[in-house]
Amino acid sequence: MINLLTEFLQTICKFISSANFVLILLFFILFSHLILFFVRDKNYISALEKIKAFKPLSLQDFDNLPTVNIIVPAWKEGEIFNGCLLQISKLSYPNLKVIVNAGGSDETINIAESFKKNTKFSVIYQKTGQGKIKAINDCLRHVSEGIIYLIDADVILTDQIILNILYSLIYENNEVVVARVKPHSSIQNMDLVKYLEINRNIDFLGSFSNKVNYTTQNTGIKHEVIKTIGKFSEGRLSDDGISMGSDILSKGFQIHLIDKKVESFNYPYKIKDYFKQNLRWLENSLYTPYKNRFLKRVKFFGLVLISIYIFISPFLLVFNINLFLIGLVMLLSSYLKRVRKTVFFKMTNSNENIKISTFFYIKLVLYIIIDLLMNIIVFIEIIFYRKAYKKRKNLFG
Repeated sequence: MINLLTEFLQTICKFISSANFVLILLFFILFSHLILFFVRDKNYISALEKIKAFKPLSLQDFDNLPTVNIIVPAWKEGEIFNGCLLQISKLSYPNLKVIVNAGGSDETINIAESFKKNTKFSVIYQKTGQGKIKAINDCLRHVSEGIIYLIDADVILTDQIILNILYSLIYENNEVVVARVKPHSSIQNMDLVKYLEINRNIDFLGSFSNKVNYTTQNTGIKHEVIKTIGKFSEGRLSDDGISMGSDILSKGFQIHLIDKKVESFNYPYKIKDYFKQNLRWLENSLYTPYKNRFLKRVKFFGLVLISIYIFISPFLLVFNINLFLIGLVMLLSSYLKRVRKTVFFKMTNSNENIKISTFFYIKLVLYIIIDLLMNIIVFIEIIFYRKAYKKRKNLFG
C-alpha cells in the first residue's frame, strides 16, 4: 500500500514538472481570462452604465440647512492637512462647525491652531497610543445636534459632495451615508496612483449594492445614530472604517453608499509610501472581524504560497525548467487580471481624465512583484511581529 501511494505521488510530481502540465496550465489561464473578460467583465460594465449619478445640487434644493459638524482627526500631518482645512474654510455651506483633533507632531498642531481665528473652527488635542477612533470619539463629545461629517486630513471637500451627502440623509431618509474617494487631480496621472485606483476598484468585484458595511474617509451620520451608539469601539486590531461600520450595523442602522467621489491625497506615489500604507491595509483586512474571515485568511495563505513560489521559481531552473515556467505562468495570470482591471476602469470612468500609456502596462509587472512581496511580509509580521502592527495602528502609549 505504501509503495502504491509512493508511486502515485511520484507520478503526480513527474506530471506537474512536465511540459504538458505547463501547457495545460497556460491554456487554462488564457482561456479563463478571455471568458472572464467577454462574459463577466462586459456584463459588469453594462450593469454599471445603468446606475445614474447624482444630479448637481444647490442650496436652493433644501428646505432647511442643518448644522454640519465636520470632524477631522489629524495625526502627524503636513501641507496636505493645511490644504484640507483651507478648503473647508472656503466652503459656502452656511451652517458649518469644524472640530479638529490634532496630534503627533508640532507641525500638525500648528496647522490646526492657525485656523482657530476662524470662528467655525475649534481644536482639541490627541495623545499617543489612543488611535483614530478615540480621536473621533473625543470630537463627538462636542456635538449636540445636526449632522456629523467625518473626513480624513487628506480629503478635499467641496460644497457639492456635502450637499449630495445631506440630500441622501434628509430627503432619502438614510441614517449613515458614505462616498468613495478618488485621487486628487494633481496626482491622478502618476503611474503608481493610477495603479492603486484601478487595482482597488471595488466595482470590478461586481459589488453594486448601495448598502455597505463600512464607513469611509467621507461619511455623513445623523446625530440620532451617534446618540444610540454612544461612542465607537476603540482599540480594535482592525480597519477603522470596518470597525465603526460594525458598531453602526450592530444597532440596526444601515450605511448607504452614494455614487459620488471626493478627491483625496490618500494615494501614495512613492514605492516606500505604498509599502507603508498597503502593509497596514492588508493586515487590517485580515484582523477585521467580519463574515467569511476564515475563508479570507485561507485565500490569503494561498496567495502567500503562490507569491513565494513565483519568487523562488527562477532558482528552480537548476532542477527543472518547467518548474520555472509554472512560476512564470502564475505571474502571467496576475498580470492579465490587472490588465482586465485597467480596461474595466477605463470603460467605466470615461468621464475622468485618466491616461493609460503603453509604459504603464509594462510597469504593471513591477507593481505585481511589489504586491507579491507584501503578501510575504504581512504573513511574517502577523506570525512573528504583531507589535509592529499595533504600533502602526497607534495603539501603544
